[in-house]
Amino acid sequence: MFVRVATSRQRGKTYRSVQICESWRDPARGGKPRTRIIAHVGQLDRFRPQDVDSIIQGLLRVFGRPSAKDTEVVEGKDFGHIYALEEI
Repeated sequence: MFVRVATSRQRGKTYRSVQICESWRDPARGGKPRTRIIAHVGQLDRFRPQDVDSIIQGLLRVFGRPSAKDTEVVEGKDFGHIYALEEI
């Protein structure tokens, strides 16, 4: 699945909408790749940055994935330069 921005023109005006899509191969057409629209999210010009964040957090919550807020960052050890010196 992927997110795409679809553009359409009606009465001289251009509309851009956000869609969640899926790629699949159609055996009836010789295995050619096809695209199926799973959901229309809305018009791109109506989204605010906080809307995007809330959509992402909602999808993570629905599917039981940890969000960036739930992830704890621990201090990492820097050893790349030591390894390089030992190899020299």
